[in-house]
Amino acid sequence: MKELNLKSLLTQKWLEKNASDKSHVRGIRIFEDDWAVRIFESIPARLRAEVMGMRFYVVTFQIKRGKLEAVCTCPAFRDFDGLCKHIVGAGLHAIEVEFKKEPRTIAGAIQKHVAGLKEAELRELAFHALLNDEDFRNEFSDDDGELLAEEDRRQRWKE
Repeated sequence: MKELNLKSLLTQKWLEKNASDKSHVRGIRIFEDDWAVRIFESIPARLRAEVMGMRFYVVTFQIKRGKLEAVCTCPAFRDFDGLCKHIVGAGLHAIEVEFKKEPRTIAGAIQKHVAGLKEAELRELAFHALLNDEDFRNEFSDDDGELLAEEDRRQRWKE
């Protein structure tokens, strides 16, 4: 069974089907203005964007009961049937920009950060990481938490 997530449900076909021709054309114009859409939350089951219209409007896409739902804070969404231009613009932005981004992970962010460090900064980072590593600290202390003499440490490493 296909996993339900926004990437699989939010498609250009879905936008075309659920918006009037007028809203769809205007939504394309919003999407083409690079500055008009800003995604501020993107998780597998929900995406929220700020879209510039007469003022800023918030568009939310989310999966409810296995179906994609979209809402906008603009007056047109409340007053008319179908998707408004802000939803179409945000949807196109999600499809063409957000969904094509590489997923960000903590490990990826750490790798990127470490790659940009100088040797002295790497030493400092390693020192603090090891200082906070209980297993590593235990190699340098006895059962009472006192520091071991150099000979005692060598002996423990041999064991």
